[in-house]
Amino acid sequence: MKHTHSLMPALVLGLAAVGCGSDDDDGGKGKPDACDVRVATSDDDRTTIVEALGDLEPGQTLCLERGTYTFDRVLTFGGKSDITIRGAGKSRDDVVLDFAEQTSGDNGVEVEADGFTIENLTVKDPRGDGIKVTRSDRPTFRNVRAFYSTGSVASNGAYALYPVESTNVLIEDCDVSGSSDAAIYLGQSKGGIVRRNKAHAAVIGIEIENSDDIEVYENEAWDNTNGFLIVNLPALRYKSTNRIKVYDNIARDNNRENFGALFAGEIPRGTGIIVMGANETHVYDNEITGHGGPGLLFSSWPTFAAIGGLPTEDTEFDQYATAAYAHGNTFSGNGQNPQDVWSEAPLNFQTIEDIFWDGMMETGATAQDVLCVKDNGSATFRSLGGLAGVANRDLQSTNVAAHDCTQPALPPVNIPGVDIPSE
Repeated sequence: MKHTHSLMPALVLGLAAVGCGSDDDDGGKGKPDACDVRVATSDDDRTTIVEALGDLEPGQTLCLERGTYTFDRVLTFGGKSDITIRGAGKSRDDVVLDFAEQTSGDNGVEVEADGFTIENLTVKDPRGDGIKVTRSDRPTFRNVRAFYSTGSVASNGAYALYPVESTNVLIEDCDVSGSSDAAIYLGQSKGGIVRRNKAHAAVIGIEIENSDDIEVYENEAWDNTNGFLIVNLPALRYKSTNRIKVYDNIARDNNRENFGALFAGEIPRGTGIIVMGANETHVYDNEITGHGGPGLLFSSWPTFAAIGGLPTEDTEFDQYATAAYAHGNTFSGNGQNPQDVWSEAPLNFQTIEDIFWDGMMETGATAQDVLCVKDNGSATFRSLGGLAGVANRDLQSTNVAAHDCTQPALPPVNIPGVDIPSE
């Protein structure tokens, strides 16, 4: 039954005394009856929201009235399925979750619940990561803005939107900036769609890590160190990355000086899309422009580890990028100002090609494991020729014709209730 929520007497003044279908409020989705419970700002916003969430039944929606909600501690939620937190304003900027005064907790919002949705609001200045959702089936991030008002600095949280160890993830129509690792991260998960988002002023715009069956499309990443990263990393529970589609995206002008740490801190500036250690990654119909380094990089872990001095003791994870396919992409203005490892010894590139492959193939690799590069207009290409080519340019090759092949189309990712294009 739809109702207006009432809390303990001390919080009554913090509640909205309006119905769910006011003329100037569409509940964020154009549905005047879409809110089961409404709250407004109060003297203790965290308690107001926590108590309201506690009274929700599975399948219900908590709407936050317009205003800025302040927090001195992490906002946690779990234990109930299919709960939605929605900003009730006309735009996501009408409802702000402000964590600038946070003194405890590692992150802003922490969730462990199936079917959790957060939408139509802004998260500002979390102490660490912005919204972390763990071990959830069908989590959704929709029309969320997340940012750090300090700009692009190392003290910012690593991830603004951070679903991990989850299934059937949907991240759409969000605007994220300033993260000291990835603005949008989807990791150690199975089944996901990342679409129509904007990621900027971070170290990595959008990262897919140690995951299977993910589609990344119609996003725009600019002014990051690296626009898009599809990667398989060591020392994690999930040991491989498989069947990732990256298409119809814009990667432009990602040349920001790296302000990250650990692995992210080793990524060279000026790369549009990086595919490292992932299997069956299809990169197609993207616009990749204005990068000082390569627009599109394919690499395996041994090359990155050798150049960056990052050895690993994890012998179980899949280190090689196999069966990758780049086709139908548009390149312009890349490779004219390579920085960091590209311009330093032993590589010493003064300019670099649009598409760069490290040339690494796993022992026992088959013909189907090869990198295919086709129909990318006038894009230039270089193969490093394996680790030996790092110090010996004679082993490198710019012969893209050797990669004139195709890979079978990947199956669509099926998330209940979500329509996607077909390859």
